[in-house]
Amino acid sequence: MVAENKCFPSLLSLRVTHSELLKRHQAQGDESETLTLIAAFIHKAKATGTIIDDEEERSLAQGFLDYWSAILYRAGQEPPEATLYDFDPQLAPKPDDSQCPYVGLKPYRESEQALFYGRQPLVRQLLQTVDTERLLLVTGARGVGKTSVVFGGLLPKLRARTLSNRQHWLDYSWMAPGSSPFEVIARLLCPERVDKEQLIPRLTQYLRQHPGHLRQIVNRIGQGKPAVLVIDQFEELFTLCHDKANRQICIASLLKLVQTPEPQHTVIIILKSEYESQLADFPELAAVCRSARIPVMSPSADELHTMITQPADLVGLKFEAGVVDALVQDTLREPECLSLLQVILTRLWEKRNRNRITWQHYRDVGRGRQALVTQAEQCFAELSPDEQAIARQLLLGLVQLGNGMNLVKRRVPRQLLTKIVANASTEELLQPIGQTQTVDNPDAVATEAGSEPAANPEVVEQLLDSLFTASEPPAAVQQHFQTLLQERMTSSDTQPPLFPWETTLAEYPTELAEAPTQPWLAQLRSLPLPTALPDDVLSGLLDCCQQMIAESLQPGIQLVRAVENLFPDQPQTMDQIAGLVLANATVRNTATRDVTALKAAFPNGYAGANPQQQVTLTMLAAKDILDTLTLTLTPEIPTQQREWLTTTGILYLKAMLVRGDRLRILAQLPCGGSIHIQNGQDGLAKRSSPGLLVVELNHPQADHHYSVEVALADQDETSPLRFAVSILSSQP
Repeated sequence: MVAENKCFPSLLSLRVTHSELLKRHQAQGDESETLTLIAAFIHKAKATGTIIDDEEERSLAQGFLDYWSAILYRAGQEPPEATLYDFDPQLAPKPDDSQCPYVGLKPYRESEQALFYGRQPLVRQLLQTVDTERLLLVTGARGVGKTSVVFGGLLPKLRARTLSNRQHWLDYSWMAPGSSPFEVIARLLCPERVDKEQLIPRLTQYLRQHPGHLRQIVNRIGQGKPAVLVIDQFEELFTLCHDKANRQICIASLLKLVQTPEPQHTVIIILKSEYESQLADFPELAAVCRSARIPVMSPSADELHTMITQPADLVGLKFEAGVVDALVQDTLREPECLSLLQVILTRLWEKRNRNRITWQHYRDVGRGRQALVTQAEQCFAELSPDEQAIARQLLLGLVQLGNGMNLVKRRVPRQLLTKIVANASTEELLQPIGQTQTVDNPDAVATEAGSEPAANPEVVEQLLDSLFTASEPPAAVQQHFQTLLQERMTSSDTQPPLFPWETTLAEYPTELAEAPTQPWLAQLRSLPLPTALPDDVLSGLLDCCQQMIAESLQPGIQLVRAVENLFPDQPQTMDQIAGLVLANATVRNTATRDVTALKAAFPNGYAGANPQQQVTLTMLAAKDILDTLTLTLTPEIPTQQREWLTTTGILYLKAMLVRGDRLRILAQLPCGGSIHIQNGQDGLAKRSSPGLLVVELNHPQADHHYSVEVALADQDETSPLRFAVSILSSQP
């Protein structure tokens, strides 16, 4: 029974009780006990007015009161007074500190699913993909919430669905490859109550021997149950694991695992988009990922608003009018906006007055990025002079140069950090990391769905994360780093700088290695073909295809023209194969969906194929390239978009007709660059950092082709990538 004269903790709680009461009244009618509960609800709901100050919310609460008063009146009972009490700030509830509805810098975990809001459409997309694909690639830029959407959104929904169907699955739901992926997997699979010191080395060695051994072990442990393996920070396979053979066997093992007919295992890979180009070195994995790739974009303004307000409603937290809108605007366009937002929200929670956050609280914390700068400087200032000197070197060990002169985080072995400074205080500074950061899980065991990641004492991701979520670390550290960098750069024009803890160039982080000079090849290397084409063939095809899309040619002629320079002696063969590629959908579907089966026809690769096979391979590649480079808009289909994998990340291009009288081109660049639309009214947009560019043409002509060129910064010797946007007056 609802207690009389006590208010609900929030309007949300009031609404939930109202809904439950509606269901009871509809099912049981005007029975005595139900009418008593209604009267008690009225007393408690009107008292809730003392903590509701928003006029719209007060109007909604009063509507509930009026509804239940009418129900009692029609049932022949005199309803109690049902006027909402006036707001009284001194009576507002004071949530306990432990009830903070925000998770801070760490990703959401399954235990925090009740606080996870704002990404529901993306979670539904992930669930739908799991139904049809057994290997998922979840990718996006740093700080967009990839890990959170998997653990806070997908896995809880997946678990609830399987449990409702009385199914069970093994949960290996968190690992990061680290420098020794097979050892990490061995620790993850190692059962409880065994001598791990003896079993893990043997299991590690066994997994390295053959790609099929991972599938064997999982099937033996699961005894017929499907397993779900989530690999976070998959880029560590390229940045920390320097053994190429181990990388290849590890990827082959994952592919074998998901190719098992029964039980149907699932692998979910979480990868920063800046490392997606690395997948091109593994064509089979790249082909699988292309069909099950889920990009995670930065949240929209509406999503950020939901992320702020919905968790707050759960605990009755209130924001002064305008504060939420200001939070959204101050963080929306910031890099790693979710991390920035969470830092600000947790600081605001600490400063709240009972259940209210005011404008003054926000000003005290610092608006937008200033909140991080203030916190970082304060944290650094609290260290002793000796600790500050140690922290400078530790912080330098945990960052690297990103695009331009920006600093970004990098994961490094703890042993490396402890070697930087031989000082007893070093471990004291590192100690909080092992307690608060979620990293590799060396002691995880296979359990029935429900385990969570633990901290790893051997590997750390970051120190004082807020220092690097901001664009600028503390001034002292920033100045020290730039001075060191300038000294190293000026001392040698041909060698990259060595940091204080490094002794030879061979130990230099792979993330800072010089990027390939041809950024467009990454997409071509990942084409779904039964065998890889040489880079020179791919480069030639790209050049030819970019010329073909600028001309109004029939598709078959385009294909022949694209490859004829490679096969000057086989014009009849090319005509026949071009017709087959265009007319017979089975050929293309087979090449795309069953690459493994077709590999047997090319035991010696492209070089060992006969001329007819080489023509077929190049035309299949040319067809994919032409399809990607061509965007056709009609009144019925006014929007088209494409993706192109580059050596610095994914390039997204969208063309759209706006109200029929404007052509708008949007390009999301993985680094600085430009977009240029030609023909008639030239439009050009540039930027020096990753982000969105937009160009428009007024009154575009129907049945006309427009050339759109995209160039990336620091690629002066590389030709821009050219797309063709065709505007048709009707659906072809």
